Amino acid sequence: MKFTTEVEIEPSTWKIAHGETVWTIGSCFADNLGSRMADRLLRVRVNPFGALYNPASIATALRAAIDGRVYTPEEMVESQGMWHCMDYATTLSRLTAEETAEAVNALVTSLHAELPRLEVLMVTFGSTHVFTDLSTGCIAGNCHKLSANRFAERDLSIDEIVEEWTALIAPLRSLRPGLNILLTVSPVRHKAYGLHADRLSKSRLLIAVDELCRRCDATYFPAYELLDDELRDYRFYAADMVHPSDVAADYIFERWAQVFCSEQTRRLFAEGLRLTSRLKHRPIAGMQTNDFLQSTAALANRMITEHPELAEAIAEILPKMIN
Repeated sequence: MKFTTEVEIEPSTWKIAHGETVWTIGSCFADNLGSRMADRLLRVRVNPFGALYNPASIATALRAAIDGRVYTPEEMVESQGMWHCMDYATTLSRLTAEETAEAVNALVTSLHAELPRLEVLMVTFGSTHVFTDLSTGCIAGNCHKLSANRFAERDLSIDEIVEEWTALIAPLRSLRPGLNILLTVSPVRHKAYGLHADRLSKSRLLIAVDELCRRCDATYFPAYELLDDELRDYRFYAADMVHPSDVAADYIFERWAQVFCSEQTRRLFAEGLRLTSRLKHRPIAGMQTNDFLQSTAALANRMITEHPELAEAIAEILPKMIN
């Protein structure tokens, strides 16, 4: 007997391989998937703009990368001793407006240069709820703890999402013909506005994503359904009863890898985990640190020799230890 409803996922017509460039962008669940990809040495940019939850803000970030937009210090906003870009998360915030604009522009320039080599864009929508900055009329990617009076709240409609993303995907594919676009809806619940409102929000996202997949030759991965329908138990949630537990996130990643990675790529995951686990390890007191670092560097060099497709991913995480 089966005590779960298994979510059927259609086989993918394309696969992700080591050495190919992947971006994961969107809600905090994009971090969950992206970090597991990075641990297995897939060459991935994990939420470069920080967590962005609504489709409009994610589109703004991608449009900046497409256009190579240049931000000015005058566009930055001060809050609680830091200067912020309203389009992005606090990961790009700095102590001065000039430093923040410089950090944002450096990232945008880097992404713009990388776009023509991008193989897979993974986008995770979290919520349709948005905050419009009344001083600019723009939807904020992050409110940065500014006064609530500065913003007007509403929900994006299905048509708004579909139209904006249809218009966005065309220039993306012009810059990178053949780009594979993978859309998913985050299973993380946004209960701050009530569980009923969260269900309505997820429903709008699911309908919008379904339409985008039909219109724009995008692919859907059912992360939301895997947690909500297949796992469907509070033991698969973290202590906050909102985010998936590590076990659930691992399971969703495994289902993702079965669909979008070849058997040969998945075989290399164990090697990747062996190296990244060593990098996260802190030698205990009395341990020969130099010996540990040298053996880790030797492992990295051996992996590059045997699997050249891992070279760029390893170089990004271990630049000083590779000969």
